[in-house]
Amino acid sequence: MNVVRHFFRLVFAVSSVGLWAQDPVLQLERRDSGVGITWTGRTTLAFRVTLFPPVKREEGDDADFVIDPPGGWRSAVRLVVTDAAGKPVDWPFENRGGTIDHPLSLHRLGTASVSFLMAPKSNGVDFPVGRYQVRARLASTTGKWRGSVDSPPVMVEFVGRARPELEVIGLDEGPLFRGWPMLVGAKVTASKGIDGGLTLPTAQKDWAESIDLLLVDRAGSPVTLAIDRLPMVAAELGQSQLNAGDSRTIWFRLPAEATRSLGEGPYRWTAKFTLPASPVAADQWSGSVTAMTAPIPAMAPPTSLSAEYARRLTFAQTEDALVEAQLLRAVAEGGTTNARIAAAQRAAVPLERAEHLALQWHQSNPGDPSGAVLVANVMVAQEDKFRAVAYVRRAIEADLRQQSLDGAAETEPALPLRVMEVGFEAMADEPDAEVSPALHAALQQIRAANPPLPPSAPLPPAIAVSPTAPPAVPAPPPSAPLPPSAEVVNSPPGRVVGSPPATEVSLGQIVAASSLGDPSILADASGQWAESATAGTKYGKTQYAPAQATGAPNCMVAGNSPDAWCPENKNVGTDWLEVSFAKAVRATEVRVRQNDAVGAITKIEAISPDGTSHVWWQGVDPYTPARVREIVWFAVHVPKTDYLVVRVKITLNLATVLGWKEIDAVQLVGTAE
Repeated sequence: MNVVRHFFRLVFAVSSVGLWAQDPVLQLERRDSGVGITWTGRTTLAFRVTLFPPVKREEGDDADFVIDPPGGWRSAVRLVVTDAAGKPVDWPFENRGGTIDHPLSLHRLGTASVSFLMAPKSNGVDFPVGRYQVRARLASTTGKWRGSVDSPPVMVEFVGRARPELEVIGLDEGPLFRGWPMLVGAKVTASKGIDGGLTLPTAQKDWAESIDLLLVDRAGSPVTLAIDRLPMVAAELGQSQLNAGDSRTIWFRLPAEATRSLGEGPYRWTAKFTLPASPVAADQWSGSVTAMTAPIPAMAPPTSLSAEYARRLTFAQTEDALVEAQLLRAVAEGGTTNARIAAAQRAAVPLERAEHLALQWHQSNPGDPSGAVLVANVMVAQEDKFRAVAYVRRAIEADLRQQSLDGAAETEPALPLRVMEVGFEAMADEPDAEVSPALHAALQQIRAANPPLPPSAPLPPAIAVSPTAPPAVPAPPPSAPLPPSAEVVNSPPGRVVGSPPATEVSLGQIVAASSLGDPSILADASGQWAESATAGTKYGKTQYAPAQATGAPNCMVAGNSPDAWCPENKNVGTDWLEVSFAKAVRATEVRVRQNDAVGAITKIEAISPDGTSHVWWQGVDPYTPARVREIVWFAVHVPKTDYLVVRVKITLNLATVLGWKEIDAVQLVGTAE
């Protein structure tokens, strides 16, 4: 009897709370203007929570669903946020209905809603970038309905405000050799998403004050080193504004003495860019960004240097001497004439050392265009326009001869060399009428005290690279002859006789890159992707191999990717990629997707099943490099061929564009008939 009485007492207690056999249902939806799941934090993040009454009730109940927690039902609703690891995160949402203090009574077909807003830009909240899950939660411990229920989650990817991009540049691949000087750069770019760009505080003189560079050890602790920060060039001084897409590079010098005491490492270069809040531009980005290199081991240099290491050492020592001279002259920048003359005379010592090193390399390697360029840069630092122009022309000669030895039917000097030649020709004969003569006199005095380099045979006559080329200048100090190559005649500019002609030539037209895009190319039913590929060289066995250029595009971001083919060399020589297709077609177009170092393609050949090669295009890509990296399609269009095409060969001049050239995919357009 006592048991029965206890049972009825329990039923009565439940009935007094309510007759709901199920919980209500919550629905959460995002209501702001965000695209997809992303949120930059620069706009208000808005959600709406909709409450639906329980679908199933106890039999015989027709009453409305009632929820009456203290403070009103809306105060019982909140948003719960968790990060990718499931850890709760406090996002300060504003409950726009939390002040309405009354119970909620819903008909079985009714709904109720409440909105939540958050504008972190106004309250200064900053979250780590990443993906978050947002849920609505209704909880009540008193009243007619008691319990807790969550909505299905909504994903939010917080990408944050656009931040400046920072990278460490100028490092050679391989270890850090003790006793070798280094020149390391920190490059900051105002991302395109930064409205209004970046502005220095009024108290700062230049961007160099905003960038720091450290070498850290395995534990992340800074290594005490004598690192010199190079002054900015005169043209950039006083420019406090960095527009969106623009960059500034600050260079740091690590002299040879500073690297001798380094242990085995590994070490990392760490750059940090800091921009304090501006009192006049409160809405601009402020804060700090960091960039860190991969671990770099340190070791003693090999006792016997390979040709590549000998080249690296010579170039590093030459650049270090040029930097030393720049630092010596910077001390007197803006000072009196006597102070500037004295500084130039002191700078003559490292400038003569740089000249000796550069000439020694150039005379030992006359066929290397970069050696002549190195000498030309030394001459610019010595304010010797005459010899700077002469040596850049030697670089052009060496480049043309290198192309002819590589079998190029048509030769043309690399564009950077042409640009350099034009720039050197525009230099003033004496940048400073008072200081330049003093510098030249100091250099002559030092040269007279040092034994000259052993003489060698002069270069052969210059190649006619342009019908309007300026008159030849007297030859610089003699150097070894360039290696012999094909006969040179004054026919078309840069034409080298002796290379075998192509079997057939079809004059194709380059398709404007602006008219090419991933969506239209991927949707082209008449296009097919490469099925297999071979190449002259490859950077890796699997990653960067020719096979990475087969199939549809899979490099979604511009820049280096192991999912693209990359040649073994970076900025020297030529290379080629040949791709095969499953179906032979009468073709009209070939499209090449370049994901890094765009603009190096110099020839496109279509190959028939019987091996006949048809040159569709040959020349210099007219692409104008953008300020930031971008993925660019290179396409050549020809009238529909009367022959079948089953392979395409792409030739690149690796010296045309600086950087690792990478090709992600190749598409052939055509029909079977």
